[in-house]
Amino acid sequence: MLNTNPELKPTTLLLYLQEKYPEEYNQSHLRTLQRRVKQWKATCGPPEKLCFPKFIDQGKWDSQISPIFKRRQLPLREKSRRARCVNYRHVIDSLRKKPGAFLQYRWRDELLPNDNYRRLWSQLQQQFSPTEASRLMVESLYLAAKLDKETIIAQWLSSQLQ
Repeated sequence: MLNTNPELKPTTLLLYLQEKYPEEYNQSHLRTLQRRVKQWKATCGPPEKLCFPKFIDQGKWDSQISPIFKRRQLPLREKSRRARCVNYRHVIDSLRKKPGAFLQYRWRDELLPNDNYRRLWSQLQQQFSPTEASRLMVESLYLAAKLDKETIIAQWLSSQLQ
């Protein structure tokens, strides 16, 4: 089942198993299923999408020591700034527990998935108190991550703010 639909969540799989085998599976099996799905995704699942900064290779192969390349990062702007790709889906569960941490988050701008969310964040800051604005943004990011409806959530929130 995971081979055909690797995006299935363990809770969905548990519901399916409970419907098919009601006597054998109950809610206490959820944590075991979560661990097994995590292990399957790590070993047999689809490859994860990774985000790397752009590099220029500088240097030559040094067979005396080991095959190491010296790399220099491309400047992204006139002021050299380190490239980051922060996926909000990795930290949204922690931020949801403490939405106030979003205000002080070091890579808050990089965390927001696109320019629409950056505009929404600035609108939320103008219309609400800082704690309320961060709570609303974290909740909208949480919904976008869990429902996989990033664009629709942003459009709805934008329409509500106007």
